[in-house]
Formats: sequence, C-alpha cells, structure tokens
Amino acid sequence: MIAHPQKPWQALEASLSSFYTHLDCTASYYIKDLKTGLIISQNEDLIFNSASMIKLAYLTEALFQVESGHHTLDETFILHKEDKVDGSGVLNRLHDHLSLTLLDLIHLMIEVSDNTATNMLFDILGKDSINNRLKSLGCKDTFVARKLMRLIPGLTNVTSARDLARLVEVLTTKNNLSPTALELAKETLLHQQYNDYLSAHWQLCATCGAVIGQKVICPLCQTSIKTTDPIPLPFYHKTGHINGLFHDGGLVEYKGESLIVVFMLANLKDHDTGMNYHHQMGELIINYLK
Repeated sequence: MIAHPQKPWQALEASLSSFYTHLDCTASYYIKDLKTGLIISQNEDLIFNSASMIKLAYLTEALFQVESGHHTLDETFILHKEDKVDGSGVLNRLHDHLSLTLLDLIHLMIEVSDNTATNMLFDILGKDSINNRLKSLGCKDTFVARKLMRLIPGLTNVTSARDLARLVEVLTTKNNLSPTALELAKETLLHQQYNDYLSAHWQLCATCGAVIGQKVICPLCQTSIKTTDPIPLPFYHKTGHINGLFHDGGLVEYKGESLIVVFMLANLKDHDTGMNYHHQMGELIINYLK
C-alpha cells in the first residue's frame, strides 16, 4: 500500500502532538487558522498564572472604553511615586508627576510591558469593568485579581490558552472593534519589543523572502544580513514571563495565511529550557507556514 503524504495541517497537528509529549513542564497551546477555522490544541482550558499576558485584557477593555466614549486616547493622567512598581518597564525610573496620555500608557504597557503603566490602567479602567468585559467576550478562565507586583496572598491573575486566543482574535480581527481601534491594537501589538520567544527565528530574507531565522547568509539567494537587514514576520503578540513560566501569544501572518498561536509553559526547571521550548514551537509554526 502506498502511504499518502499528510496535508500540511495534519502534519502540523502530528508534529505538535509529538513535541508536546516531550515537554518536561506544564504546558498548553492553542492554534487557530483564521481562514479555515480549524483548531489544534492541548490543555487549552488549563488555568495558568497569567504573568504579563493579562495586559491583553487591559488593552481590550481600554479600547472598548474609548469606543464607548468613557475615555479618550489623549486624556492625561499623572504619574505619582506610589504608582511605581518594579519589574519590566521604564516609568518607575522616570520623574514623579509626569503627565501621560491614555495612549502613552497603552503603548508602554504592551510594547515594553511596563508594570507601572499597567497598574495605572488598573485604576483608570477599573478591575470590575475589565473582568466584566472578559466575561462578555466568553473568557471564562481569565480573571484580574490584583495589581502587578502588589502581592496579596491567595490572589493571582489567571488565564488560559483558549482565553488568550480569544483576546488576540478580538484585538486583531473584524467584528469586535471599529477599524480605527483595530488598527491601533494591531500596530501596538506589532511593536512588542520582547520578540525572543515564539518569534525568535521568524526572520525573512529581504531579497528573496525565504525564511532565514538567525542565519547571517540566506541559504536560498546568499544575501548577507550585513548588506540587507532581514524582515521580521508580522506577529501581533504579547509575552509573559516570571520565574519558571513563559507565555507568548498572538496573530502571525505570512503569504496570506493567518494563524493565532498561543503557547504557555509553567513549572519549568530553568530559564534556558523555557526559551528553547518556545523556539522549537516557533520552528514548527514557521515550517507549517512555509
């Protein structure tokens, strides 16, 4: 009997399943093809500490509140000393009484994952409003419990791969936000500066369009990155990381294909293992897209 080759989607599903069985940690993934509606997932409802992925919920609520007229993007807010917290971002290093627009806070929260900006938005948007929005969008596993870096025993911000995929879809596709808000959401997610997880090797040759990853010479046309910078694959995403935990999720586009990809890891033994797992998952995704 002649064995027929698997179709690309079936091959991706098989590769992901094999990859998943070798992960030495708690893991979950959710992949959705927006053209076909097909989904591949594992443990998609497993609840994780959200880390900075919870900022997608803040971004969603901020844009809906702007849409409703409750806030405006140019509305200003004052940074106070008591707002500042440690962790990622830059606001905790800037001077007190700095005036920031709502749009400034959105960019800081997503693009450099600023924790202080996120906590200011917690107060501006309201915890209950964020959680009610999550419920209305069908995100049953996601809950904003407290501000970032303000530890309260027994209270943790949580989410799941399925819920994160839902938020990514709301923020990057039609039918939820206005075209203007959608453009802002995608532009902000695209400028995420933490790009060393899933998308670390998602680089294209600027000359021929081949995927070159971290290579310095294109294997197809021999173009050197010394003469032509590679082009990053469009990935509208957010990352999250705390000790023993690595998350990344967003919308990746390539040659007319659009995939929502969410990959969540917890209970990792070391930092390098988490990074390596994300790079391997990224390789499986880019091989499918190729």
